Amino acid sequence: MPESHGFPVVQSQVDLNAPQYKPNRNAWSPVVKRFEASLQETASEGDERSLRRHQGRGQLLGLSPENI
Repeated sequence: MPESHGFPVVQSQVDLNAPQYKPNRNAWSPVVKRFEASLQETASEGDERSLRRHQGRGQLLGLSPENI
C-alpha cells in the first residue's frame, strides 16, 4: 500500500458507472456541503463578534499570515 506523508493511501473501489452511484452521490451532497461549511468555520478564526470578544479579553489568536 503506497504512503503519503506517513499515512497509507487506500485506492477507491467505488464504481462511478454503477447505477446506484449517482443517486447516492446526490443524496449525500447536502450532508457533504454542510460538513465542508462546518469544517471551514472550525478552521477559521471565527466571526467578527467572536474575534472582538476574544481580542477584548487580551487572548492571543492562532497564527495566520494576517497575525504575523
